[in-house]
Amino acid sequence: MNQMVVAAAQRQMSELERLIAQHWAQVERLVAANRDATQATRTVRSLEQTLLLTKEHVRFLLRHEEPPERGPCEDHQRG
Repeated sequence: MNQMVVAAAQRQMSELERLIAQHWAQVERLVAANRDATQATRTVRSLEQTLLLTKEHVRFLLRHEEPPERGPCEDHQRG
């Protein structure tokens, strides 16, 4: 189950990274044209925050997905 969630989150992270790059380009164009880039900058910051939270979520899932350590195999214990 976690693997499916992690895969979906990784796709979301890729999309967020693409959107962030697009929006930063828009901010740069607005600044170059001496126009107000406040709202565009807020959008980028919001996307960046979402990306950070998604990365934290993936790290959390991966930490809790690791199988517990196994003890010696029962067959080996009998011998």
